[in-house]
Amino acid sequence: MNRYRSGSLRAAVLLLACSLVGACGGGSAPKSDASKPTPTPSPSYTLPTLAADKAAVKLAIVTAADLGSPWIQPKKINQTKGSKGKSELCPGHVSASVVVPPRATADAQLTEGSKAGATIGSFVVSAYAPDRIDAWRTAHNDVEAHCLHWKAAEGNYDVITPVNDVTVPGADEVLARIERVYADAKSTQLQYVRQVVAARVGRVVCNLQRAYLTTKADPTGKDFTETVRLVEIQLKKAVAAVAQ
Repeated sequence: MNRYRSGSLRAAVLLLACSLVGACGGGSAPKSDASKPTPTPSPSYTLPTLAADKAAVKLAIVTAADLGSPWIQPKKINQTKGSKGKSELCPGHVSASVVVPPRATADAQLTEGSKAGATIGSFVVSAYAPDRIDAWRTAHNDVEAHCLHWKAAEGNYDVITPVNDVTVPGADEVLARIERVYADAKSTQLQYVRQVVAARVGRVVCNLQRAYLTTKADPTGKDFTETVRLVEIQLKKAVAAVAQ
């Protein structure tokens, strides 16, 4: 074979290899900026107007019709004295919604029928600014930790037990507790129970306090099945009404 042709062939092969791998002793060829993907800017979030949030939470709160029979909207519900009327969880400790006020809130109190001793459902829907959710959670847990055992104005005693295994379909976060109300300081004579659930989706928080007389099937109020069902109804309505 002709040496010149053989050398030319090797040079051609080497040149082709260099063009494929992009380096032959001279370093990588600089890439054009045009080949880099253009980053997609993160969309900025704009809160609805305060008026829009206030209107939305009013539409979001459940009615007796949403819950179905036997739930009703009574003309009046007996209120406990003292701390509950002052937005305090227990004497000297205001609720999280006072420590970290929402932008807008609406509430409703319904009863499961009209007989004496009927279950009371106290519903609250709140819309927060997104950057206030962490503060709301901290306030919620802090006040709860200070109110684990206290004497009510009526003379009975509240014992709070946080519950960590309650889930609500569709919720991003759930905070729950049982409040057991006793006639005596030694917690031997249970009068009634409150199951309290706060379910959050985005910046919307739905609270339900369900106060009821326990049954033989669940004498200490551990079963959250009915409370979760009611919270789920409220949560779905709130998410549909309040802009995220």
